[in-house]
Amino acid sequence: CLSAASSAALLRGGMSARRSRRLLARLLAAQAEASRHEHRQAPAEAWEPCADEGQAVARPGRVRFGFGESWVEGLLPSGASCSVGAFGGSDPVPFVRKICE
Repeated sequence: CLSAASSAALLRGGMSARRSRRLLARLLAAQAEASRHEHRQAPAEAWEPCADEGQAVARPGRVRFGFGESWVEGLLPSGASCSVGAFGGSDPVPFVRKICE
C-alpha cells in the first residue's frame, strides 16, 4: 500500500487532491491485480540482482521483477528484457523503477 508519507508527497508535488486520489486509486487497483497472480517466492536472502529495469537479464532461470515488497516472478531465458512485458504485463509497483533479481 502507498504510505501516508508517500500520499502527502504527491500532494506537496503540486498535484491536485482530486488527481492524487485518482492516481492513488489506479495504484491500488494495479497492486490488487498483481496480487491475484500466483506467487512462489524464495526467501529474500536467496535473490541476487541480475539487471536493472530495461536491461537484459544475464542468466536464464527463475527471475523476480519489482522493488521492495512487491514482486512478480517468471522463468526467463538469458538475454530477456528486465521489463513489465517479460512478466506478462504485470507491473508490481507502478511508477517506481524496478530491478530483476
